[in-house]
Amino acid sequence: MVRPFAVIGLSYSAALTAAFFMGGIPLWIPALLFFILASAAAAIPCIRKKVYPPVIMLSAATAFVTLMIFNAAFVSNTDILMENEAVVTGTVCELPYERNNRVYYKLETEKIDFPDCPQKTRILVSSPKALRIEPYDTVKAKIRFYSKVRDQRYPDIVKGIYLRGSLDAYSEIQITHNEQKPVYYYALMLRKLITDTIHDNFNGENAAFISALLIGDKSGITYDNYDTFKNAGISHIIVASGFHLAVITGFLSTIIMLIFRLRRNIASLFCIPLVIIYMAAAGFTASIMRAGIMMILWLLGDFLFRRADSLNSLGIAAFVICLLNPYSVCDAGFWLSFAAAAGIITLGDKLTEKVLEILKPKKKACGGKYELFYEANTGLIKSLICLFTVPISALVFTYPVTVIFFGFFAPYSLIANLLVSLAATVLLFMTFLLVIADISVIFGFLKLPLVLICKALSDYILKTADAVSYLPFAGIRSTGEYVPAVMLIVFGITAGYYIIKRDKKRRTLTVFVCSSLLFFTVGSTVDVLVKSGSTKLSVLDTGNGITAVMNGNGETALLHCGGSYEKIAVVSDYLEDLSFNDLSYMLIAGKDRQSSAFAENILKSTNVKTIQVYDEKNMYERLHSLIFSSDEVILSDSERHGINTFKCCGTDISVYKTENTDALSFTINDNKYVILCGDSDCLLLPECFLECDYLILCGRLSEPKRMKAENIIISDSPSLAQEDIESLEGEYKNLYYTAGCGNIGIRSYHGGKTEIRREKAWQS
Repeated sequence: MVRPFAVIGLSYSAALTAAFFMGGIPLWIPALLFFILASAAAAIPCIRKKVYPPVIMLSAATAFVTLMIFNAAFVSNTDILMENEAVVTGTVCELPYERNNRVYYKLETEKIDFPDCPQKTRILVSSPKALRIEPYDTVKAKIRFYSKVRDQRYPDIVKGIYLRGSLDAYSEIQITHNEQKPVYYYALMLRKLITDTIHDNFNGENAAFISALLIGDKSGITYDNYDTFKNAGISHIIVASGFHLAVITGFLSTIIMLIFRLRRNIASLFCIPLVIIYMAAAGFTASIMRAGIMMILWLLGDFLFRRADSLNSLGIAAFVICLLNPYSVCDAGFWLSFAAAAGIITLGDKLTEKVLEILKPKKKACGGKYELFYEANTGLIKSLICLFTVPISALVFTYPVTVIFFGFFAPYSLIANLLVSLAATVLLFMTFLLVIADISVIFGFLKLPLVLICKALSDYILKTADAVSYLPFAGIRSTGEYVPAVMLIVFGITAGYYIIKRDKKRRTLTVFVCSSLLFFTVGSTVDVLVKSGSTKLSVLDTGNGITAVMNGNGETALLHCGGSYEKIAVVSDYLEDLSFNDLSYMLIAGKDRQSSAFAENILKSTNVKTIQVYDEKNMYERLHSLIFSSDEVILSDSERHGINTFKCCGTDISVYKTENTDALSFTINDNKYVILCGDSDCLLLPECFLECDYLILCGRLSEPKRMKAENIIISDSPSLAQEDIESLEGEYKNLYYTAGCGNIGIRSYHGGKTEIRREKAWQS
């Protein structure tokens, strides 16, 4: 069988991906089915001779079994700790980082004082203040664990984190400093040394960008900068991957050969431990693991005077990464990295050779000068051609992955990559030299010129990305609801072309790309036509509080922005997916967590045209200054408890506030909505708030018989939502809830028709 590891790796990772899209189907069913199919394929002589079918089926069956074992061993057994408190003793196993005014620590637990729970697992713990602690010191403290919806836990599990929790600022925290450190500690110190060196020599976004470029440390990248890179289509350069490893390995190999006067194959052997060190410093992410495994196989092949097969190496990398952590396939970076590598391997080399063949002199011209020039500079010409062919081939293969995972496409990606790829290569090389010069005495004189060069290159890349991201139609987004169906049509067209034409070499890629473009165009057009004239109200899954977003008539309004602080990513991701520039309206009902926990973060990253504020006097200083930076501020007197009315998204919204309750009432396409945030006494509410089609609730409802509602949506944490459901079940039939299960969307059409659904249900 040709390239067996490529077949095994692709089949294994594809089966794992399918498992996460299957929803609640028990994994043993597809595992058993594929084992039966593998046995049948092996038993039928005509199929067995082809080898591929039984190998593919067996690989898929093994993937499902591996995922079952992994879930049982590491994931499912931690569910008992959700929404509970326990005293935990654990070791800090990564460098801490700060985000949203909290410091995060990754702990490898040793003991958890809670019955029937695993003792050894990995958790991410947030603290309101920094602790005087180093990696591999021991911490003992009481931790409150969060509840996480399954698909929201995927990014954590990809990183080897199985639970999240928070430290109580007032509880006792015991810290034990350990003198003995494992080998990985020194990799962490190397990462810290590199980031400290960069931040000592650069400021602001330059330091954050260069740090991300060199070792993939994106902790300093702001949401705005990340959006800029994504819209420009060059976000891959801030993810440590094959591009970074190739530049650094090539530099190290050359240095080793020059200093020690070794042959290239011997130098390749010495580069292997250096590749592993760089992988550790970059955090062993899926993309750097893929690149590192392929690079090690290539270096081993070079040492043994044998050329490693790139597709086989890619398959081995996929298999090893997925075997260590099956949830790696949930990481978009995993698929983007593998798709880019596959594109460069299969298409990049062919494109490069084709262009070289075109440029190759066919006959002597200009007295044979061009032929002599071509022969003398073939390597240089090939390198310059690769600056164009490599981004093109990678873009072709990563395009479907980008659309499937993000519902997003950057039309100017190719232009942006051509503009920055050479600069990024030089910047990576120069930054590596700068780190060496900064920590050494001999090359210290090179520090100043290297800083100036790196600063100039960094500014050029950042300004180029910013300019491209502001071009018309940069960053085209789709809602994602039609993605699966239309993508299946795309693959169906491509497969049909294979079967009917039987032409596997010439036009298949063209058909696939054209079908993909057709998919995106048709899907987006259908989406616009179906939803034109409709208004959508989304209740986000933000824990104990209400964050409601109304989108319609070209406007977006934020009606409450409350919830648990650790859910800020849910809000920022949702607003980002809407692809808007400004918020038309934002209500800040008070300073309590249930209604305005995310106000400061949203105002920092988003321009809000109109803000309506209650209790202005009680706003803390940072939030107060952010509020008055908007175009219009409406200050409402909370002491009068009157009804205030404003117009947004084509509808009139009435706001009423009592001592404990923030109440909103509005009508969309003949359907009336009421939002009650806080413990609400129906006896104190005006009559116009007591009857509606949809009631969105957070908190206890007193005298619920006075409230007439067709549908009730409870926005609360799982434990509190269960109490609310039990208290309301006898009064109302149509009860919905977030409670860690995902966002709820209500779309209203003209004529009163509505749709209510769990958003992104096709991914659950």
